Amino acid sequence: MKLPAEAVLRKLFASAFFMDAGFFLLVAALPYKVLDLGGGSLELGMMPTPSSLVYIVMTQLVGRWSDSFGRFRMSRYGALALIAFAALAFQADTYWKLLLLMPLFGFGASLFWPSIQAAIGDLSAGNAKALVHNTGRFNVAWGVGKALGYFSAGMLLAHYSFRATFLTAIGLIAASFLFTPKEEVSSEAVEPEAAPGTDPSRGDRFRKMAWLANFASFGASAVLANLLPEWFVNRGWPESRFGIFLGALFALQTAVFALLASRIRFADSVSRLLLPQLLAALAILSLPFLPGFFSLMLITPLIGFSFGVTYAASIYYSLHTESGKGKNAGIHESLIGASVFLFPLAGGMIVRLSGSLASPYLFMGSVMLMALALQWVWAVKKS
Repeated sequence: MKLPAEAVLRKLFASAFFMDAGFFLLVAALPYKVLDLGGGSLELGMMPTPSSLVYIVMTQLVGRWSDSFGRFRMSRYGALALIAFAALAFQADTYWKLLLLMPLFGFGASLFWPSIQAAIGDLSAGNAKALVHNTGRFNVAWGVGKALGYFSAGMLLAHYSFRATFLTAIGLIAASFLFTPKEEVSSEAVEPEAAPGTDPSRGDRFRKMAWLANFASFGASAVLANLLPEWFVNRGWPESRFGIFLGALFALQTAVFALLASRIRFADSVSRLLLPQLLAALAILSLPFLPGFFSLMLITPLIGFSFGVTYAASIYYSLHTESGKGKNAGIHESLIGASVFLFPLAGGMIVRLSGSLASPYLFMGSVMLMALALQWVWAVKKS
């Protein structure tokens, strides 16, 4: 019996929650695994490279394939691939063995996300109000999972073992597999309605701006996730503080998703898209100069708010289109993959060359300001 769209959406949101809880538990644990295996800044920066390169290529392909061959089958295969990765990764006893496993990490994620995202566009049936509501609920679901993953990783690593941490991730991803809908959805082209208060003629421009904004935001997120552990260890701070910081940051991002779920407050507004990015860039530039953990926590609202706005804009404009939702979701995700690959690697190399653990944050804040300037140029361009 065919399930109603709302029932499919609820299962999809549950699947997204469990997937990101498990996935980001792994993302938070992997840098500590690298440090435990004797790695330093360069090794930390290199770690996401193989998975991200696979992710960049595969999300482009999966997004297009899902337009023709169905949304959810590949998502289930992706969950199985991530379970296999987690089962092997915690047993790796050298850095290079762990690095060789990383393509499987990117492969599993690439099968899951573009298909799930495109399905939301299909189930919203071209209705702008429904798309706002459904992408908002989706963002809240995975955002809560992401925050929980980071927080749980910090607690598990501080009080238990790598085995317990990775087994917990396997359990969460298995739950995602079980909740992934089996009922496929139609991917027929539907003419999208204009969002309230949105000028449809500017949709392409805002899509390009949102993609660049999210690219820079995820680059910053990846630098924090991959390089901050060494900074914390250097200051004598426990793993639990790392989990608290990133968990709080992404909980704030999720709160922004909840606020945006009822209305596209960034749509067709240059200032609403750009101002949060400016504040986040300044916060990240200030990070190396903060005196302690409390002051670090004080800047999380600025970063989390920007991350929420830029992601919500990117996924909304990717799906608010007549056709090719899978293609756009693939581009959206491949840009995330590119940023997760480029910026931690560059940050790790900069630390190796400069000898300064502060350098990645000065670099990343500067990149965010440059991305902001380019978006401003696109926004004011007349043609």
